[in-house]
Amino acid sequence: MGVLKFLCIPVFLILLVIPISTDAQQDEIPPYPSVYHAGIIFTNLGDIDEKHGKYWMDFIIYIESGEIDFTEEPPLLSFVNGRDLIFSDELIEPDYYEVRVKGEFFSEFDYRAFPFETILLKVEIEPKIPYDADRVIFKAKDEAPIDPTALVHGWTFGGSEITDKIHTYPDGIQFSRLIANIEVSHKPIGVALSTILPVTIITAIALFVFFIPHNFTPRIYLTAPLILAVVYWHQSHLSHLPMLGYMTFFDKLILIYYALILNGILCISLQMRSYKIHVDDFKIRKINRRHVILMPIIFVGGMIILWYL
Repeated sequence: MGVLKFLCIPVFLILLVIPISTDAQQDEIPPYPSVYHAGIIFTNLGDIDEKHGKYWMDFIIYIESGEIDFTEEPPLLSFVNGRDLIFSDELIEPDYYEVRVKGEFFSEFDYRAFPFETILLKVEIEPKIPYDADRVIFKAKDEAPIDPTALVHGWTFGGSEITDKIHTYPDGIQFSRLIANIEVSHKPIGVALSTILPVTIITAIALFVFFIPHNFTPRIYLTAPLILAVVYWHQSHLSHLPMLGYMTFFDKLILIYYALILNGILCISLQMRSYKIHVDDFKIRKINRRHVILMPIIFVGGMIILWYL
């Protein structure tokens, strides 16, 4: 019994020491989540495919962190909305990581203001598994600069920004996500001259029907082909856009132009009917005057109603 008591003392001391040493080892594990201070420099952009919502980009992503040695544990990055990517010029230092990325990216564009739309070109990046939000958090830099030599034919650059957020997947797993945006748009004057002005001139010519003497044949020849021209102009300018579930500014404007031209055709029809039944020039002029008054009402009322659609 004395021997057993003697042996129990060192065993008891060992049991006391084991938890202490375990706690010490746990203190040596770096705290999670680690913070990645990340930024993006856009160096070049390629063509924008509006119909399919894709665009080519060339940029540099860099990450700084004082909590991880990148030479031992380099960042594993997933480019959420990119494909066929090419990586080059990789630089790895203990507290700094940099890589150049080229490839196609996808995003959903907002065409409500078409043809004066502003498009956001996005790059979305998050760490790969197992580096979820419990392990790695992105902190975005203050800006995402664009190289002065970068250009996209037919577009002008607006602002750029970079943000971070937590993205939650349907299974509940959360990842920190870095999002960089570039705004591009067409020059308003160029759009107005090339898209809006021609169809406005076509519509204005069709409205001359109200000022032509009551010779019905040339009036019909004037309005009927022109409404077909407006339809063609409308469809041809929407052909490079995807199927949308809403009306663009261009759609709303063309609908008003349709209404104005149809008002002219309706005026001619009523005048022809009145002339055949009554043969009364005064009544014909009265019908014409009534539909002339309807023109500004159609235009202003159409703009007010369609603005909220």
